Amino acid sequence: MPWHVALALAITACGLALRFVHARTFLSAGHASDYESAMQAVRWVDTHRRLFDAGDELHVGYHAPLWYVAAAAVFHASHAVRPIAYLSVGAWLVRQWVLAKIVRAALPRRPVAGLLSLALSAVLPIGVLVDGKIYNEGLHAALFAVALWFLFKIERQGAVDPRAVRRRDALAFGAFAGLAMLTKTTALVLLVCFAALLGAWAWRAGLGRLRSVTRPLVELGLAGAGGWLGVAGWWCVRNYRKFGHPFPHQYMLRQVAVLHDHPIVAEPLAYRRPIGWALPTQFEWLGWPYGPWSRPNFWANLVGGTWSDILHRGLCRSRLPGPTVTAWRDATRVNFACLDASRWCIWIGCALTALTVWGALALARQYLRTRGRNGSLVVPASVASTVLLLLAFGAAYPFDHHPVIKANYALCASTPLCACFAFAVSAAGRGPLGRLAEGAVALGVAAVGALVALQVMVF
Repeated sequence: MPWHVALALAITACGLALRFVHARTFLSAGHASDYESAMQAVRWVDTHRRLFDAGDELHVGYHAPLWYVAAAAVFHASHAVRPIAYLSVGAWLVRQWVLAKIVRAALPRRPVAGLLSLALSAVLPIGVLVDGKIYNEGLHAALFAVALWFLFKIERQGAVDPRAVRRRDALAFGAFAGLAMLTKTTALVLLVCFAALLGAWAWRAGLGRLRSVTRPLVELGLAGAGGWLGVAGWWCVRNYRKFGHPFPHQYMLRQVAVLHDHPIVAEPLAYRRPIGWALPTQFEWLGWPYGPWSRPNFWANLVGGTWSDILHRGLCRSRLPGPTVTAWRDATRVNFACLDASRWCIWIGCALTALTVWGALALARQYLRTRGRNGSLVVPASVASTVLLLLAFGAAYPFDHHPVIKANYALCASTPLCACFAFAVSAAGRGPLGRLAEGAVALGVAAVGALVALQVMVF
């Protein structure tokens, strides 16, 4: 067995152990965010033997049904709640497998970069937190990742000529994108990336060659759309017939109550949030990782929540004796050891985030400079589209009495983000400076892993 394969398996085993411990020992009361609403829906499906919808009196009634059906099947078979969390644990293994395939295909001669990206995926705090919970985000992120893998394959096959793309890969992409849609509507991002790729190929062909590539582009588009409609179309049609929208949200259906409690929603979109909310201008979370902070900020929730359990929902069990402080509107208490660990995670995580963002921009730049022959469009576009979707939703519904935007809503972007991280590491080169950079990055990832392990197993 090659050394890098053995090391990849060891890294994955460590990440699996963290998630398995978390799934076996998570605290539901007061810690597991959305646990009660999720289990209410699971029990509802198990009792009624049918799907719920946005019109039912369930907090998560507007959610797509796939995870709830799977969770209800596990609950019915095991007569226990905790085994449902293993759905999320298994879903992470799928994401890890997809990430390994992407980085191996993109960087076959840079195994160290691939290993570091796998290590980051294994210890990412938001991943460890959500991948051991009873909720739909883990399964959604796994199906999203598989669809992204097929989309990445399509991008590679058509790097020179879109006629080389296998239609069955486009069909498989559409099918897995449909499954992801049946888990969470954030999967719309995948269709946006697919359309962007086809558009980029049409632009690359120019007027002179557009006629020659029109037919293969149309065939690919029909194959992808056909796979998606075949899997998820029935659910969208069902929603449209009942509620007049393919993806109804509870805020849409309960508009009168929403406007009564939050009249700001009646204002034009540009007036609902101050510009500072959408800009990285709030850094209170660097010193105090638990929200809410004095000023609401999109990036504080997204970046801070990626590297720390900002709502204190169970990553740290606060089992050590000694003084504690209140977290998230006095809902829970956390000990000082966990507070310090979260602070260190955030500081190290900011550096790793900057490196990842640089990798995403470099991937897109290389794609544009080489006219699609190198780099990637779909990997960074999937991240950017997810972030923009969350930004738009948070701007449309400016409710700060509860976290409308949370980092776990972007868990589906963790796989493409880790792929961007691998590309950034590989750009350091093979010389002494490159090895020094790889060592510094490895030290940072290892430090995050140690801090997360302390929170899950000790603090």
